[in-house]
Amino acid sequence: MKPIENVSQFLSAIKGDFNVRQLKDASTGAFFRGSSDGSLDLVPSLYRRANAVDLEREMVRAFINNSSHLVDKEPHNLIEWLFLMQHHGLPTRLLDWSESALIALFFAVESHEDEKSKSKDAVVWVLNPWLLNRASFRSIDILPSSNSSVMRGYEVDPFSDEINRRIKEKNPIAIRTRRNSQRSLNQKGMVTIHGSSQEALNSFCQKRKPKCLSAIPISAPHKRDIFYELIRSGITYEVIYPGLDGLSKAIIQQYLR
Repeated sequence: MKPIENVSQFLSAIKGDFNVRQLKDASTGAFFRGSSDGSLDLVPSLYRRANAVDLEREMVRAFINNSSHLVDKEPHNLIEWLFLMQHHGLPTRLLDWSESALIALFFAVESHEDEKSKSKDAVVWVLNPWLLNRASFRSIDILPSSNSSVMRGYEVDPFSDEINRRIKEKNPIAIRTRRNSQRSLNQKGMVTIHGSSQEALNSFCQKRKPKCLSAIPISAPHKRDIFYELIRSGITYEVIYPGLDGLSKAIIQQYLR
């Protein structure tokens, strides 16, 4: 596919995407994820580090032990603790997605002035979560929530005394999130979670279910124009990052760009 040069071309590409068309009547449609560098694999932040499982267990334990006075309502289970950790910048086995293609496009072009990525084509990934889950679990035809029994196989209990505390499930799976913050609501957040395999999601899909994942490239020289086209269309920092963080980003973008 020729790299996208404006929002209109992007919307046309989304409209014609196989997974978007396949899921137009589904209760949950396609997931979208924007990346400023289209050459990067879909690997969770935790799995970009050595000793990932041991690191995760220790970080979850430290986060739970030290955050009780900072959390108004504690998560219901270990998967929801991962959601909270991800939201606040800690490495996890999660990949963030959105149900909104335009929000994913915003994330793809947001860092258009960043020296490391401004010369590289961006990408918006389009995922069929139902096909992914069928590829990972032949017996599953649902998008489980964090409290589903399926998710127990993706937990590593940070307080367990067992010697073998490895993740039981191997393959990645798409799940429904509890949108318990205004940010996750505004971003229409969804996630995939990786199991014990550290294989990139795009590699997994290519081998198991090629049609479940597609990529829409975004032209590097046009990222800035697309960004400001989104701003003019109401996809703004205040929407993406509600609160003082978004306001600050918007002021910087307006006065210091």
